[in-house]
Amino acid sequence: MQEVFNYRRCYMSKRYKKYQIPIPFSTVDLEIQYLPMQISEDASIFMLYSQKKYYINPGAKHHVPTGVRLTIPDVVETTEGEEGTSRYSKMTLQATIHTSNYLAESKGIVVLTPTIISPTYKSEISLFCMNLTKDVQVINPGDELAILAFNMVPRIQLIFTPNITPKGKPYVL
Repeated sequence: MQEVFNYRRCYMSKRYKKYQIPIPFSTVDLEIQYLPMQISEDASIFMLYSQKKYYINPGAKHHVPTGVRLTIPDVVETTEGEEGTSRYSKMTLQATIHTSNYLAESKGIVVLTPTIISPTYKSEISLFCMNLTKDVQVINPGDELAILAFNMVPRIQLIFTPNITPKGKPYVL
């Protein structure tokens, strides 16, 4: 018999606090008309827009700059208290880019790269778009290009351990 999920068991701690993390951004020139727009008030998801008109041939890839430059902090403190912050509360902020539904569904264009933006990346966010249709597609100024989402992830440390394999049998992934 399959257990039915009980929503009453799901709760959020009373100590839960919504964190507002300011992420400074700038533009590459003064003629930028379409700034990133927050999709939802409670979400850390933003829409990136095209600044110029681009023609993309069928099956071709095209470089599309967004005109936006982010300054992502290396580490974010996630707890506050009388004793200060805990060393376990330090998280890394990760920014990811996804194709907007509008671009994929209405124009058949997908964003190839980048998918994750490193906190050390300080240049303009540039997208590489590919036209998957058999027609020339036009990206107009103000068209939705990509979704920029922010996530908190733990800081991970990889520790090298030597391979322990029986003699004569190499370790292969």
